[in-house]
Amino acid sequence: MLLVKNNIRFIQIAFTLQLLILAVICVRAQNSFEISIDEPAVYESGENIHEVSNNRYVVTILREFEGAQNYTKRYSLLYLLDEQGEVLAMDSLMQADTSFFNSMTIPYGENGLICKGIYGTFDGNLSFVKIGTHISYFDLSNNQFDLQWLRKYPFHENGGLGYWTTYPMIKPGTDTCFAGYSFSYYSQHIFGFCALTGDSLFFKNVPPQTGWALNGLVFSAIDTSMLIHFTKGTYTDYSNIVVRLDKQYEFTSDILYSTGTNLNPIKTKTCSHQNGNIYLGGEASWTNWQTGEKFKHFGVFSYSNNFEPLNGIYLTPPDVSSQPAWAETMSIGPNGDIFVASNYDFSGGPFSGNYTYLYLAKLDADLNLIWEKYIGGDRYYSTSTISATSDGGVIVSGYGYDKDFPDTRGFAWICKFDADGIVGTSEHILPVKAALVYPNPASGYVDILSNHQHGIVRIYDISGRLLYEELSKPGTHRIDLTRLKSGTYVVAISVNNIQIHKQLIIKQ
Repeated sequence: MLLVKNNIRFIQIAFTLQLLILAVICVRAQNSFEISIDEPAVYESGENIHEVSNNRYVVTILREFEGAQNYTKRYSLLYLLDEQGEVLAMDSLMQADTSFFNSMTIPYGENGLICKGIYGTFDGNLSFVKIGTHISYFDLSNNQFDLQWLRKYPFHENGGLGYWTTYPMIKPGTDTCFAGYSFSYYSQHIFGFCALTGDSLFFKNVPPQTGWALNGLVFSAIDTSMLIHFTKGTYTDYSNIVVRLDKQYEFTSDILYSTGTNLNPIKTKTCSHQNGNIYLGGEASWTNWQTGEKFKHFGVFSYSNNFEPLNGIYLTPPDVSSQPAWAETMSIGPNGDIFVASNYDFSGGPFSGNYTYLYLAKLDADLNLIWEKYIGGDRYYSTSTISATSDGGVIVSGYGYDKDFPDTRGFAWICKFDADGIVGTSEHILPVKAALVYPNPASGYVDILSNHQHGIVRIYDISGRLLYEELSKPGTHRIDLTRLKSGTYVVAISVNNIQIHKQLIIKQ
């Protein structure tokens, strides 16, 4: 394990400059690495991450002033990492007494980076006072954040230009960058987008729709038409809406309503695939009206370019008490693989307390599960962003904290996985407190990894019929599956009257 210390010079706004020392802990292996960025008593979070040219990665690290008790005393740093996770450069954009939060980024050209977010000043209590939104452009060719230009757009006192709520997107086949925004004007919610070529910018407002909220911009990969993802409703009335715009960026009659999927409109992401399909993924739920129990999954659903429903899959077992898809996110790789990630907040049994897992899964374009992993389990982890990489792997960022050490405030983590889901020097980032079932899907055999000394392993079919029962072994317990047909099963691990259930897919 390599310990790297970096000196970071931050901003001066009527207070003394501080030299901040960050501990960057990096574990590396070929095509993968893991980084933990932690300074005692300071909150850090990995908020936004992308691969740029020459196998480099840019991540936004949100930091908090020491002793801050609310979300207003925070600022952001840009990190440039090499393919081994080493820090090449850091930047905190500052002009005079104005600070710029580069909260959302996207690679632009061979060595460029488009950033957008908010800007403002810090008052005497070091609380951030918002002034407006901005878009900036950095050149990364010298492994530095060389600012080329910056555009500022102040808020209007009666609404004006609001916070740009969507990630910037590059229209396929062009050099034009788009970003979506929304704002309220005289009690009317206005949606729109801006198009950016070089440092020129134009705005286009979309007619307001009652109850709609802007969620993202998407471009069709086959005809480059713009799609706008809206959400509608509440936690009890789920609707995701995707609207197609014509070449003049006017609404068309092509509208996708994702009815029947039960995808939470507040927690759903949309992506466009190279094959032209549209994918929606996030927390899905359904209610057993006889018992009143509400079950939650991670759901992914696909639609054709004409918005016809194609396929769907519910990932993670149905759960009543846990949170299987909080802070969910999704990304599509250059070869068409689909990656989804979330933090899985277990409740009860061995998963009690503020302990969560990073849930990570890889699917093909037909939504067949290639592999899934539960990683962590020793602390609280929250997933912020995920981005597929050119080598067939994926990189994920987020934040975490340890409830047993509250003074640490929280740490940022970055994990680069290879195409097989391996990170660092092993398959899992941190010690697992319960049990893992892998590979999943399985063929021929399955391994049960547990740190429990004694227990019973059982396998059931979907009708509840017991097919296998054996005393579990500490460490890795291998089970022969050659007698079982392809299908979906449930693995139950019983330890000290605690039941751990895992869904198992067998493909013979």
